[in-house]
Amino acid sequence: NHPTNHPRMEHGGMSLLGTLDWLTLCMTGAGACAAQLIAPRRAENEEPKLGKDTGLARRGLFLNLCYGDYIEACFPFLARDSWLDAAVYAASGLCGVMVATAEESVRSTAYLAAPLAVALGSRPRELTKAAVVAFCLPLAIGVLSNIWSRRRARR
Repeated sequence: NHPTNHPRMEHGGMSLLGTLDWLTLCMTGAGACAAQLIAPRRAENEEPKLGKDTGLARRGLFLNLCYGDYIEACFPFLARDSWLDAAVYAASGLCGVMVATAEESVRSTAYLAAPLAVALGSRPRELTKAAVVAFCLPLAIGVLSNIWSRRRARR
């Protein structure tokens, strides 16, 4: 076993770094983008889901989940919302700890659709649990933060 995972990643194999890449970037970014679609920040007079962020959020969600390719679509949302930003960091740390401390080696890769990254990974159950944390924590905090922001704007 090589002391790092870089050689495996170069050749497209499963690795801990590939797993962390997928979880801490793709899945957290997808959760942050999904929050913008469920409860978009918008002005009081705008129609739901027609805000300027919708296209960016939809593209980010699609590429992160369907291609396992992290795109920076969530960056504008993180930059304006410190709660969402903190949730992404917390989710990244939690899912990283989950896979790094699992009883058996958890290996997968980025650049695959989310279901394939789980199915082809070494420990699908552990990957699923970590992916749920990575996706759902930013999703939940993002939705709550956007709802709270809209309510504050109405006052």
